Amino acid sequence: MAIPCPVILEVDDSNRDDILVYGNFCIYTYDQNGDNLESSAGGSYPGVIHLKNDDDAGYIVTGMDVVEDGSGYTESAKKIFGSHFDAFEKMNGDEELRENTRAQIIANYVAANQLSIKTYQDFGWDPVELPEENIDSFYSTLD
Repeated sequence: MAIPCPVILEVDDSNRDDILVYGNFCIYTYDQNGDNLESSAGGSYPGVIHLKNDDDAGYIVTGMDVVEDGSGYTESAKKIFGSHFDAFEKMNGDEELRENTRAQIIANYVAANQLSIKTYQDFGWDPVELPEENIDSFYSTLD
């Protein structure tokens, strides 16, 4: 199963035709082994997602600007994040924030899908116990 795990830095909704969501958009895939999710792959896509707010369809993704890998990383990140660059670098370097967000999103996903999962595990690491669900913050019906 694939579980997206965005870490959102900022949302600029001043233009409903081009809402900007700044963050690091990660996705992890897992294989279920008993009550444990074993990570099988993952990817990180820092950048800006462009959304349009449509009265009938809701939010529609219209594009995404992704930071380059390798030697183009810093220059492209500065261009994409602009005045948010320093905050992005701080957020992106915060492993505790990233892992806490990941654990919470997995817990909410498990609750929303009524799965019997208690832990998740990256290859070579010990299993991590899931926190209590906080279903109103992700993978839920929001009012």
